[in-house]
Amino acid sequence: MPILDMDYEASLAKAAPGAVRKLITREEILAPEEIMQELGLLKSEQCLLIERLDILNDEPLSYDKGYIPLNLSSGIDNDIICQVEFLHLWEKREALSISYVKSATEALKANQIDSERLGVPIGFPVLLTTEIFYSGEGNALAVFITIYRSDLFKLISTIEFKR
Repeated sequence: MPILDMDYEASLAKAAPGAVRKLITREEILAPEEIMQELGLLKSEQCLLIERLDILNDEPLSYDKGYIPLNLSSGIDNDIICQVEFLHLWEKREALSISYVKSATEALKANQIDSERLGVPIGFPVLLTTEIFYSGEGNALAVFITIYRSDLFKLISTIEFKR
């Protein structure tokens, strides 16, 4: 399944319209240090953690962890969390404007959690993508970490050539 230009939502909707998103976790937490720094949170400031699993025909595709500052999460309910177009719905509900995304992808071996959630053996190749969503002012709005099964996804990007 191709993920075009790192737009998982649109790619999944097009390639797998029957995919279902299942909520695993929704809780307010103190984020890991690197997430706190990315979001500009104070050490005592909590954020909303959401974890979701995407499934197609009873087969796990990917799962993600989203970290969102509490002041940007009042409009998030379980209904929109489980929508493939979550980011667009969240953006509307919170009157946000996502201007750009920084994305990094790395190939890893599945750990115990990946194995349990994705139904693959420990050590199976997976793709981990970290995306940080920003406002036009350069403020980080959310961090999402997604783990994809490497046997089901192909990342395809179009990059403008600049001279």
